Amino acid sequence: MIEKIWDYLDNKLSTQEEENFLVELERNASLKKEFESCRALHHLLQAREIEHPSMGFARKIQDKLQNIPPLSHTPLVSVKTKKIFWALISTGLGTTLAFNYFSNFKLSLPAKSHNWLDPLLQISQESPDFFTKLAILTAGMLSLILLDKVLSSRSGKRI
Repeated sequence: MIEKIWDYLDNKLSTQEEENFLVELERNASLKKEFESCRALHHLLQAREIEHPSMGFARKIQDKLQNIPPLSHTPLVSVKTKKIFWALISTGLGTTLAFNYFSNFKLSLPAKSHNWLDPLLQISQESPDFFTKLAILTAGMLSLILLDKVLSSRSGKRI
């Protein structure tokens, strides 16, 4: 019913709707109370002056917009950083693939001998692909260290 009150105050009701609203307004005391508060608010809103910006407002805004430097078109990530990222990803992926490929590879070693290799041979008999996995992980770590050395020598600082 509040919409009807605002439509009446804004003269948006047809003649028939306006007559029905006035009849309902006379019968319903709570509607009349609501109508009076809406009418008071309506008069306050109409009496209020609309503030207009100063004459030079648009010119001042345009002047400020002209002083803003243009946006930079440089990429967020440099080409060097992309190369480093993809080198690390490819090294890690290559190491992982080699590790997975050789994890099923069984290393056959000669029989036990009685020398300083005995502990290593014992490890290799318990886990035949231990040395292969160790070699692959060592190669991966060495390639990352080498990559770091090469890139730090090119850029002049450590990453």
